[in-house]
Amino acid sequence: QMKDLVRAVANGKLPDINEFSKIAENALQESFNYWEVAVGELDKLLERRIDHHRHLKYKFSALSYSILTISIIMALLIIQYLVRRFDDLMNDLCRQAEVAEAANRIKSKFLADMSHEIRTPLSAIIGFSELIQTQTLSEQKLIDFVAKIRRNSEHLLKVVNEILDLAKIEAGKTTLQKSNFSLGDMFDDLISTNESLLNSKKMKLCFTIDDSVPRQIFSDQTKLYQILLNLVSNSIKFSQNGEITITVSTKPPEHLVFFIKDEGRGMSAEDAEKVFQPFVQVGPTDESQRGTGLGLVLSRKLAQALGGDLVLLQTELGKGTTFMLTILAPTTL
Repeated sequence: QMKDLVRAVANGKLPDINEFSKIAENALQESFNYWEVAVGELDKLLERRIDHHRHLKYKFSALSYSILTISIIMALLIIQYLVRRFDDLMNDLCRQAEVAEAANRIKSKFLADMSHEIRTPLSAIIGFSELIQTQTLSEQKLIDFVAKIRRNSEHLLKVVNEILDLAKIEAGKTTLQKSNFSLGDMFDDLISTNESLLNSKKMKLCFTIDDSVPRQIFSDQTKLYQILLNLVSNSIKFSQNGEITITVSTKPPEHLVFFIKDEGRGMSAEDAEKVFQPFVQVGPTDESQRGTGLGLVLSRKLAQALGGDLVLLQTELGKGTTFMLTILAPTTL
């Protein structure tokens, strides 16, 4: 067995760890047997006071050979263990390096996109402010420039707020303020908030609440309203007419399901895959349709914080889009 081991090591082939263990166990047992025999023979020789040096030398030579065998085997075991540990550590370092590189790419892209989203409205605000200060403008031009400054200011504020909200969620620092509230009252607020936009496009916002849905639910009203408001705003933004319908039903044991459907322009399959990526705005957009590219990302994070999720259920170019929102909402507490 020792010859086979030495030959394998010389050829650069380390035997399996189980094989090493078996050989080491056999060699150890053999050395113990030699030791017992040698000690027994030594006792007999001492008792008889007979000079059998050759016999004694043979026994102790066998013992030494066995100990040497064990030492070599254990050394090979240690070498194999160290080689395997080194390979594992190198593989872990490679994986960590790949993860770190991917994280750096994501961070760099995020910072570049964020800088662009902040720089664009800031540039517009500064540009129109300089025109107002340096040029003599008609009253209509002045009103138009002030309106553009306000619109870009609101867009900038929205970008900053959504970035901060997203950062809080990612850091696990968002807190839920749960209470009992009525979905009907929330839907009335949604209509009131979007009434002017709906009327300008001659659109309708309709709600259908299943009989199984309780009148009072227990959740974070502000965050649920933020999700629904973002989805409704997107539907209005990317529609020219038609209806937006929100259907609510229960999903046992304690979940609510919202289906938000519009009759807008819809999305291609390629755009649908990117809809939850930060700072990505799918399809062609003009200035009136410009967004931060963070609304759906933030809405999905908020839905997950509420114990559910937000998914794109169905979309088709020219035939509208349907999102499905689920949240954990016990009847009452």
